[in-house]
Amino acid sequence: MQKRYELLELRPALSRRIDFEQACNELTVILRKAYGHAPKKLQILIFEDVLFAVNRLLELQTNFHLSCVVKLVQAAENVLPRQKKTQVVAKFKHAAVAHRRCNKILQHESECGEGDTDLAKDILLVIFSYLDAQSLAKAACVCRSWNAAALDELLWKNLYDVSFTSIYSYKTNLIHKGQDSQASANESIDWRARFKNTLKSYPTWFYASNRASCLICKRPVWFKSRAKGTPSCPICTGGSLVLKPLLSAQVSKFLLEDSISDSCSSSSESEDEEPGVKSIWATSKMYFDV
Repeated sequence: MQKRYELLELRPALSRRIDFEQACNELTVILRKAYGHAPKKLQILIFEDVLFAVNRLLELQTNFHLSCVVKLVQAAENVLPRQKKTQVVAKFKHAAVAHRRCNKILQHESECGEGDTDLAKDILLVIFSYLDAQSLAKAACVCRSWNAAALDELLWKNLYDVSFTSIYSYKTNLIHKGQDSQASANESIDWRARFKNTLKSYPTWFYASNRASCLICKRPVWFKSRAKGTPSCPICTGGSLVLKPLLSAQVSKFLLEDSISDSCSSSSESEDEEPGVKSIWATSKMYFDV
């Protein structure tokens, strides 16, 4: 179980600003569903990662990151023993106060006109080109100028290629057959509408972000950048891409697969020794559904 936890690579992901939200959500799910089944050594690792995530709040200045840490601390309060719980809450209070002070300073500077509130559209387009679909949708809600920049067709074309062509091309061949025929009839393509229509068939891809799983070895994979190159599994090197979006709720299943399979094997052995008597502790094996 500890090896599977190390494969998740949560500590490096928490260090990356772009992956902090996903890693924090996964850590929250692990606390709620897997912490009680983990051995003591693994519980120590999980606790250290929780403290690391809370301390990272000092470097992150958005309320969005604060809400992620709040959920993590709430999960820690329900699961961790009293001493560790107290330590997490104390660090969170310190980080939350510093976070609030930093936001007040930034708000004061913007009200006094000390910082430039408007960015040129070409600069916005460069920044938006690094965002995934979920982040781009949130950025479009900030103000009118950001909303206008977020409607740029080139942004949605690149986002479509990254989301549905490069990473998950093994499953999108059927999609392209019907849509490419429409593209040939109409030279101008509404890439934003095309992205939304394709997303209806695979709604989980909207939340894919930089996280995926390999369908061959079941290994979770972090993407350093979805917009640069074509990511692949570091173990299963081959010509075909076999990656699928990995949601936070699936992480606990991946982590618990070994422990549950072990309990299944032990229960089956006891059933063999005493035929006709079914163990009430028998648990059906949980497969990692990707």
